[in-house]
Amino acid sequence: MQYLWDMKNEFYKGIGKRIMERRVEIEWTREKLAMKSGVSSRFLFDIETGQKKMSVEILHKIKNALEVSWNWLIDGVE
Repeated sequence: MQYLWDMKNEFYKGIGKRIMERRVEIEWTREKLAMKSGVSSRFLFDIETGQKKMSVEILHKIKNALEVSWNWLIDGVE
Protein backbone atom coordinates (compact mmCIF):
# COMPACT_ATOMS: atom_id res chain seq x y z
CA MET A 1 0.00 0.00 0.00
CA GLN A 2 2.86 2.40 0.79
CA TYR A 3 4.23 1.82 -2.72
CA LEU A 4 0.99 3.09 -4.29
CA TRP A 5 1.01 6.13 -1.99
CA ASP A 6 4.60 6.91 -3.02
CA MET A 7 3.68 6.60 -6.72
CA LYS A 8 0.76 8.97 -6.29
CA ASN A 9 2.96 11.53 -4.52
CA GLU A 10 5.56 11.33 -7.29
CA PHE A 11 2.81 11.82 -9.87
CA TYR A 12 1.72 15.08 -8.25
CA LYS A 13 5.30 16.23 -7.72
CA GLY A 14 5.96 15.71 -11.44
CA ILE A 15 2.95 17.81 -12.37
CA GLY A 16 4.06 20.55 -9.98
CA LYS A 17 7.56 20.53 -11.40
CA ARG A 18 6.26 20.86 -14.97
CA ILE A 19 3.98 23.72 -13.94
CA MET A 20 6.91 25.56 -12.38
CA GLU A 21 9.21 24.89 -15.36
CA ARG A 22 6.63 26.21 -17.82
CA ARG A 23 5.91 29.26 -15.66
CA VAL A 24 9.63 30.09 -15.51
CA GLU A 25 10.02 29.41 -19.24
CA ILE A 26 7.39 32.01 -20.11
CA GLU A 27 8.83 34.38 -17.50
CA TRP A 28 5.76 34.60 -15.30
CA THR A 29 5.89 35.13 -11.58
CA ARG A 30 3.97 32.76 -9.39
CA GLU A 31 1.64 35.66 -8.63
CA LYS A 32 0.90 36.20 -12.32
CA LEU A 33 0.05 32.54 -12.89
CA ALA A 34 -2.08 32.56 -9.75
CA MET A 35 -4.01 35.56 -11.02
CA LYS A 36 -4.48 34.08 -14.52
CA SER A 37 -5.58 30.68 -13.18
CA GLY A 38 -7.70 31.91 -10.28
CA VAL A 39 -5.81 30.16 -7.48
CA SER A 40 -3.84 31.70 -4.64
CA SER A 41 -0.10 32.12 -5.05
CA ARG A 42 0.43 30.17 -1.80
CA PHE A 43 -1.58 27.21 -3.14
CA LEU A 44 0.35 27.42 -6.40
CA PHE A 45 3.61 27.32 -4.43
CA ASP A 46 2.37 24.21 -2.62
CA ILE A 47 1.46 22.59 -5.96
CA GLU A 48 4.82 23.44 -7.56
CA THR A 49 6.75 22.05 -4.62
CA GLY A 50 4.66 18.89 -4.38
CA GLN A 51 3.27 19.72 -0.95
CA LYS A 52 -0.38 19.75 -2.05
CA LYS A 53 -2.48 17.80 -4.47
CA MET A 54 -4.95 19.54 -6.74
CA SER A 55 -8.33 18.82 -8.26
CA VAL A 56 -8.93 18.30 -11.96
CA GLU A 57 -10.72 21.67 -11.97
CA ILE A 58 -7.62 23.45 -10.63
CA LEU A 59 -5.38 21.58 -13.08
CA HIS A 60 -7.68 22.63 -15.92
CA LYS A 61 -7.41 26.29 -14.91
CA ILE A 62 -3.62 26.12 -14.67
CA LYS A 63 -3.36 24.20 -17.96
CA ASN A 64 -5.41 26.84 -19.75
CA ALA A 65 -3.42 29.71 -18.25
CA LEU A 66 -0.12 28.10 -19.28
CA GLU A 67 -1.50 27.09 -22.69
CA VAL A 68 -0.23 23.52 -22.46
CA SER A 69 -1.82 20.20 -23.34
CA TRP A 70 -3.17 17.65 -20.88
CA ASN A 71 -0.56 15.16 -22.12
CA TRP A 72 2.27 17.52 -21.32
CA LEU A 73 0.85 18.46 -17.94
CA ILE A 74 0.26 14.85 -16.85
CA ASP A 75 3.32 13.09 -18.25
CA GLY A 76 5.57 15.68 -19.89
CA VAL A 77 4.94 14.46 -23.45
CA GLU A 78 3.45 16.61 -26.21
